[in-house]
Formats: sequence, C-alpha cells, structure tokens
Amino acid sequence: MRTLRAAAAALAVLCVPLCAGAGPVPLHVDGENLVDPAGRPVLLRGVNFGNWLVLESYFYGAKFPDERSLWALIASRFGAQAADQVREAHRANWVTAADFRRVKALGFNVVRVPFWSDVLEDPDKPGQWKPEGWKWLDFAVDQCRETGVYCVLDLHGAPGGQSKEDHTGAAGRNKYWNSPQDHARAENIWRAVAARYRGRPEIAAFDLLNEPMGAPSDAAIVSAYDELVAAVRSADPDRLVIVEDAYRGLGLFPTPASQGWTGVIFSEHHYATMGVPDATPDMTKNYIDRAFPAAAQQQARLGAPVFVGEWNVMDAASGGAPMTRLYVSDMESRGWSWAVWTYKQASAAGVPPDDFWSLYRNPSPAAIPDFARDTLDAILRKIAGLRTENMTLFSPLAGALQDDGAAKAQTAAAPLQRGAARSANAVFAQTAAGLARP
Repeated sequence: MRTLRAAAAALAVLCVPLCAGAGPVPLHVDGENLVDPAGRPVLLRGVNFGNWLVLESYFYGAKFPDERSLWALIASRFGAQAADQVREAHRANWVTAADFRRVKALGFNVVRVPFWSDVLEDPDKPGQWKPEGWKWLDFAVDQCRETGVYCVLDLHGAPGGQSKEDHTGAAGRNKYWNSPQDHARAENIWRAVAARYRGRPEIAAFDLLNEPMGAPSDAAIVSAYDELVAAVRSADPDRLVIVEDAYRGLGLFPTPASQGWTGVIFSEHHYATMGVPDATPDMTKNYIDRAFPAAAQQQARLGAPVFVGEWNVMDAASGGAPMTRLYVSDMESRGWSWAVWTYKQASAAGVPPDDFWSLYRNPSPAAIPDFARDTLDAILRKIAGLRTENMTLFSPLAGALQDDGAAKAQTAAAPLQRGAARSANAVFAQTAAGLARP
C-alpha cells in the first residue's frame, strides 16, 4: 500500500499545479500525503532561492562574515542610506520575476524562500514592521501566484539566532533558546506573516524554523515548535506548517496528535558528504541507503508528509549527476516532496564544473562586489551584473533533477517544442525570449 501511495504521489508532478493554465490550489495533509482539494496527491519538486533574503558569502562569491556585518560595513563606509540602497539593489537583482518563470519552465512547482527576522523588523525595534521587507515577501508570493508555482516561506534566521551559523543572518549568536523575548518575537513574526497571507493558496506551507541546530535538547525543539505552530494557528487555522529535525532525525518528534498539531509536514535536510574529506559516490549511496529508510520508518510512525527542504550532492567527487538522480528517484519513490539547494551562485573566479551547488552560475570569471574596497557606484554596478540572465544553466544538475514526468509537465507549462527529449540547456534556450522580461 505504501508503494502505491508513493507511486501516486510521484505521478502528481504531472497534475496540479503544473497543468497548462492552472494556478496553485490549496494543499492539505491526508495521512502521509499532500493532496489537492480533490484528494489527489501532490508532489512538490523545486529549488531554494538561497542568498536572496538572507545572504551567504560562499554563494555570493564575496567576503563578509554574515549579512548583518555586511550592512554594518557598508553603512560605516557610505552611510545608512547607502546601505539601504545596496540592500535593495541586491534584492531587486539576485531574484527577479523572470527567475520564477525559469523555475516553472524547468518543470519545478515549488520555490522555498529563506528569509531572516531582520527582513521584517529591526532587532532594536521589535514589532515595528519594515515596509521594505514586506515588499519582498509580497513579491515572492505574488510571483508564485502569477507563475503557477507554490511558495514555502522559510524563517532561516530567528530573532537571536537558532544556531551560531552565518546563514541565520548574524553568526555566533544562538541566543534564541534562552531568550523569552526572542521566542515572543519569532511567534509575533509568524503571527503577522500568517495573518497577511491568510488564504493564499500559492503558499504551500510555512517552514517555521530552519535547522534549529543550536537547541540544547530535543525537548527544546518540540517546545519551540509548539509555540510557533500555535502562533500560526491563531491567525490562520488552515495553513500548513513545516517542522525540521535539526539533523537529529525525525525520531525526536512526538506524533502530531499527541501535540495537538494539525496540518504539519516533517522535514529533514540531507547533505550526505558535508565536511567529509575525500568523499566518493559510494559514500553518498551508502548514506541514502541508510538515512532514507530510517526517515521513512519515522514517517510511518508520525503519519504525516515529508518535505526534504534542502539537499544537494554538492560536488562531482560525491557522485555528481548520477547521485543527484539517485537522491531524486529515492525521495520520489517514497512520496517525499523536495527543494534542492540552491537556485544560483556567483564566484569571482567562476564556478568550477565539479561544483554541484547551483542550477545557475557564472562558469567564467565575473565582477563580484568587493564591499570593503569598491566605490558605491562599483558595488551597485556589479550587483546589477549578477542577474540570472548573465549566468549559465548548469546542465548536469538541471538534467539530473528532471525525469520523463517533469519533462512532460514542462512541455505543458511553457511554449516548448514537442518531440524528442532535450537537454535542460535546450529547454532554456527555447524559452529564453519569454524569460528575459524583468
């Protein structure tokens, strides 16, 4: 029976929301499946818009400790108004409306949008919302509606920081867990987000707390999610929510019923050879063979859907395209939805072909902002040069992420030439004219 359910979920990529002319419809949880209003399983397959609403220096190809430090540096050099100008320029150029269309044309049906708390509020002025922050979340949600793909809004950096990682927006903190004030701020953020987007069907779910690795215990993670689920439910009783395992495994979670949780999706992130020296394809395969059945066993206990919100094979040494394909086929055989990390990256020297982190990149040297030395005009000019139309689609990754079903859905979703199977680069070339619009 699990095999039949998984097969049905895998086939759902051909259905809503990728059928021509169809927009996203509300999703619901039915046991281990995400389903549409007719009860048909829906499999979400997509990408992360990393380095957009929370910056990471590696994927920018620039040097800065974290996003908060970057804006402080620019403000110290040129003033606070200039820092605002650079921040807006980055957000307006790293992801544009055309990028949502690119996602759709490649056969995907979901975009995970990481953001951190400083997008919406100043840490010194909690609860005073930033209109310029709402503008970009509104843009993401609106573009998903117009393009016909789903959106997952992901709180990548909580107030105070849920770990010491730079991708929380400010490295070295991990204060969230011991701060009642930061807990309250996180609840307030989700309450406000839920109220603003109540009833928007293009939002598949809210990812409540990305990689809460700094938690002092499993119990602290569950308690935090109790608070955040309740905050969302107070403003939108029907919104699906995602809870993450902090790389500890889904075994840390009690069943949704025991916590009074409804509409919950469980999530793991998988980077099989992260930090492993001399990685090999066999290491990746062995990880998948071990970790995925263990997660499936926990899923059966929890009786809820699974969304692998981040994953990547990372490099050719770890298996490149063949292991990427194994990831996809194994996840989809289990009926798991997924979003690969990440959509795009930049590098001053050019991203090498053995790097599998991104779909779009500059394979040749590019002008990357030197925030510590460049003039303000040079920074703004270089930021504008990092738009995706100036980058190249990385075919080995794009092709491995797709299958025959995605290719068929792709043909229905965009005015592509019918006929024999084509490479991802050929698909992009045929839709380039429509995608070039800002």
